[in-house]
Amino acid sequence: MAVIKKFFFYGFALFALTSIIYGMAYDFMIGAEIHYDFYGAGFVAWLVFFGILKEILGL
Repeated sequence: MAVIKKFFFYGFALFALTSIIYGMAYDFMIGAEIHYDFYGAGFVAWLVFFGILKEILGL
């Protein structure tokens, strides 16, 4: 069961990281202004979320 928890946790973390990178790349491709403060705040929010999730799952 612990392996399944780890796969879920790290898979979800990988999804979150790729979505942040995709958002920045998409803004760059369409020529929009890239709001690094927004992406930085989102990244910190995900870090906090995953820290809490890691404690709940006991990983």
